[in-house]
Amino acid sequence: MSVKRLLGAALLLATSAICHADTLKFTLSGTENGYFLLSSTPIPDSHGNSVMNFYNTSYTNSSGVTSPIKVAFIAALPGVSGGGGFYDDVDGTGFSGLQMYTGTQSNPIFAPAVYTFKSGRTVVETVTITKLASAVTPEPSSLLLLFTGMGAVAVAFRKRFMGQGVSLA
Repeated sequence: MSVKRLLGAALLLATSAICHADTLKFTLSGTENGYFLLSSTPIPDSHGNSVMNFYNTSYTNSSGVTSPIKVAFIAALPGVSGGGGFYDDVDGTGFSGLQMYTGTQSNPIFAPAVYTFKSGRTVVETVTITKLASAVTPEPSSLLLLFTGMGAVAVAFRKRFMGQGVSLA
């Protein structure tokens, strides 16, 4: 394997560790009790008109029964105080409250938080977003240091044996 290929593989592995997104648990309590999971940076199935949709999201109710649902997040409209909202088709209820994400509709970013939603003037739903425990991933700079060292060893090994007329290919 050439040094260029080795360094290219090292760079690819180091950058793949950077692209990790956390899995978040959205726990519903109030008129609905259950949860669904999304990435912290999910790609919506559709978006437009201040709404982004996630179809066939796996929802688990308080009895442990899992079923696919549609989840919609509504963006805060300019000039609307506290505008935003949340809709799911568990029971077809839409809730108004704060916008639950940052970023754009095509590239939303969710973070752990607690949101309270209303239907009319009555608080009927609380959505708690928590981060699920994930496997420990080495820091990208540690991976880069590891692969740089491996590359240096490979170069030294190759130079030593190339001088003796031994082929590594």
